[in-house]
Amino acid sequence: MTILYEHDSALRHVTPPGHPEQIARIEAIRHTLDDPRFATLDRRAAPMGDRQDVLRCHPEDYVAGVEAAIPRDGIRSLDADTHVAPGSLDAAMRGVGACCAAVDAVVAGAFGSFMAAFTLAALEVQVAPPISSFFAENSYPLGQGKNVINVILVDFRSIDTLGEIVVLGIAAVGVFTLLRLRKERKPADIGSSGSPPSLGAAPLAPASPRDAEGSIS
Repeated sequence: MTILYEHDSALRHVTPPGHPEQIARIEAIRHTLDDPRFATLDRRAAPMGDRQDVLRCHPEDYVAGVEAAIPRDGIRSLDADTHVAPGSLDAAMRGVGACCAAVDAVVAGAFGSFMAAFTLAALEVQVAPPISSFFAENSYPLGQGKNVINVILVDFRSIDTLGEIVVLGIAAVGVFTLLRLRKERKPADIGSSGSPPSLGAAPLAPASPRDAEGSIS
C-alpha cells in the first residue's frame, strides 16, 4: 500500500513567473496521479504540522524570521531563489505535517509487519513435543478411561476442572441471590409515585374521636 499526502494549500504557494517551484508543477503532478493506474493510492489530507517539529531542525530565530517575512499580499523574496506568498507558510506547515505523518505510518506499518512475521515464526518453533500426544497415548494406561476428553478433565487436569467448577458455582450463587431478592420485593414496598418511601418518614396514625372533640373545643 502506498500513501499519498496532499493538500490544496500547495496551490497557494505562489512564486514569480518562470520559477521552478510553481503551481503548474503541482497541477501537472496531480493530473498524472489522476490516471487509473494510480487508483489504488491511499490518498490522505496532509495534516497541519507542529511548530515544535520544525524547531527540531531549525533554530528559533530562523523560524521566527521566516514567519515574519510572510507578506499580507503579493510575493516577497527571501533570497535570490526563495520566494514566499501569503499562503506559503500554510503550505510549508502542511508539508511538515505530511512528512511526520508519513514517517509515523512507515514505522507503524513496519512494526506491525515485524510482529506478524515474528508471531508466524514463533508458531513454527517447537521447543518440546506437543502434550496432546501424551494425553492420547496415556489416557487408557494411566487414567483407565477410553474417553480421552473425560480422562483429561477428571484425571490429568482435575485441578483446572475444579477451579472452573468453583468459578461457575460462585456465578450461579450470585445470579440466584439477585433473582431471589427481586422475587421477595413486594409491590407494597413501592409508593404511588413509583419510588420507595423515605426511611425517616413515619406513618400517620388516625386520630381518635376524643382527640377530634378536643380540637373542636
